[in-house]
Amino acid sequence: MPAIIVSPFAKRGFVDHTLYDTTSILKLIETRFGLTPLTSADAKANNMAAAFQF
Repeated sequence: MPAIIVSPFAKRGFVDHTLYDTTSILKLIETRFGLTPLTSADAKANNMAAAFQF
């Protein structure tokens, strides 16, 4: 499913062809704030950090 990222930290004009799912959002939050994964599903999920400039 395509997604549009709306954020002041999103890279302009960036197109990412990585396969993500809903747990990728949780993975991004965990990575960004240095948290441990809640489940094995989000531990294995692809991280969406490539689409952002922090």
